[in-house]
Amino acid sequence: MNAVATQTSTKTVTSADIQAGLAAGFFGGLAEVAWIAVTQHNAAGVARGVTATLFPSMAGDSMRSRSA
Repeated sequence: MNAVATQTSTKTVTSADIQAGLAAGFFGGLAEVAWIAVTQHNAAGVARGVTATLFPSMAGDSMRSRSA
């Protein structure tokens, strides 16, 4: 069996990196909801579905009753 050499990374993730990633994700999701609003006219339903997927506790009972 051959040993595999590994190299550890010394790259540091900064607070600015995290903030940039969160902002990119937020605005990307916002753009997707806007696109759906323009093309399918049901942006609120999509936004509720995304919220229910990512944050089930925030979706509330109204979302659970719709999916049944």
